[in-house]
This record gives sequence, C-alpha cells and structure tokens, in this order.
Amino acid sequence: VHSHRVLSESPYMIAYAASFYNDFLRREFSDYKFSGASYKEALFAHILCDYMNEHPVLTRVQWITYMPMRRRRELKRSYNPSRELAKSLAKSQGLFLLDLIEKTRETKEQNKLDARHRKNNIKGSLAVRKHIKATYWQGGKEYIRNIDLDEVRMSEGLLLDDLLTTGATMREGLGCLYRSGIYANGLCLARADYPREEEKEIF
Repeated sequence: VHSHRVLSESPYMIAYAASFYNDFLRREFSDYKFSGASYKEALFAHILCDYMNEHPVLTRVQWITYMPMRRRRELKRSYNPSRELAKSLAKSQGLFLLDLIEKTRETKEQNKLDARHRKNNIKGSLAVRKHIKATYWQGGKEYIRNIDLDEVRMSEGLLLDDLLTTGATMREGLGCLYRSGIYANGLCLARADYPREEEKEIF
C-alpha cells in the first residue's frame, strides 16, 4: 500500500512510504537488518525504485541522504541498512548520495520506547555535517567529492529511513535539514500503521 503521512504542518513535513509493514516485510527486513542477510537489499531497493519511478514528486529529486544510526549499533553491525539502501537507490536512479546528517549524542533504541519517549529521545540529537561528501556514479565508476551546503540548499532531495512508526525520528531528521535551509521529503520502505483512506496513493 503506497501512502504518505504529513508529519508537521508548520514547517510542512511529509514522509512517503512505499509499502505497509506486513508479515512478509517484517520477516524479510528483520533478517536483513538484524541477521546480516545483506543479499535481501536488492528486494527492498527494487520496491523503493519502483515507487520512486511512479511518483510525480519523487522523480524530481537530485540527491538522497539517510538517517544515521547510533554509533554503538553501527560499530556492532559494521553497516547502516538505511545508508546501504540509499546507496542502491542513488546508483540506480542517478542521484547523489550525501553523507549529510550526523548524530550529536547517543540515544536509546527507538523501538524499545513508546511514542512520547521516542520524541524526547531523538530530540536535538541530529545535526547537518560541516563537511559534506557526495558520492555519485558515472560509467559504472564511483566518485566522491566535497559538496558545499549552498549547493545542497538549491536542490531537492530525500531523507531515507527504513520504517515509519510514530514519525518522531523522521520528523527530527527533516527538521534538522530545514533548520539548515535544506528542503527534503521523507521516504521509507514501509510504515507500521495502516494508512487512512486520505493517505493512500494509487498510481
């Protein structure tokens, strides 16, 4: 079920979801995220690519970034699933992959908190990096260059996270970008709650 959720009216923040978090996705993504089944990344990237290619808003973006992980968790896993998905999308869609957001402090695991505590847990924990790197692909080769913040501000992008639950993490991430003058929409593989009729998108 394609859908969107308005996270905030002022400033206006919206997150798009390519699917609903059903039993199949829950099982497959759990293997990918927690058991190191990285070969399943192609499936999730395919779902996201198809959604982006059909969507009138998502086809006009020029870059994609991702939600950073807690440092301890990323060190333990040795990879960030959201970054790897963002990289796959950037390569297939011809976008810049920006390492744009960083954690400024450690937070607790969001999936172990209720909605109110999730909001307080993530609040103020993200910032736009002072030195931004852009990865892009040409002729099958990967290139990396530094990119100026003003260049990012003049373009439109996406902030990718794997799962939309309460929306607290995505709201904080988009808010972090907006405070730096950067416009982006949120994009998630799936949302945990079933969308209301007015949130469903039919292509």
